[in-house]
Amino acid sequence: MPKLSSDYYVGSSVISTASLKHDTAMGVYRYAVKALPRGTQSTLEPYSVAVTCDTDDPESDDSLAFTAGKNADVVAGQTETASF
Repeated sequence: MPKLSSDYYVGSSVISTASLKHDTAMGVYRYAVKALPRGTQSTLEPYSVAVTCDTDDPESDDSLAFTAGKNADVVAGQTETASF
């Protein structure tokens, strides 16, 4: 997995973060990110999504190991799924 800087700061490309939740009934992990800036019905807003199992310490300049990113296009009024 590539190592990337994880600290959120002014000027960072990080838009949002979300915690993974274990769905015991389905045996999978789920996440949801809300209130992202979106495209319109005719214009997509592209985002890259990645997952880490590391814990970030916002007080230190550390690095986290992320999965390879996946693309997700956000469209007004629709739900987009990115599976890992």
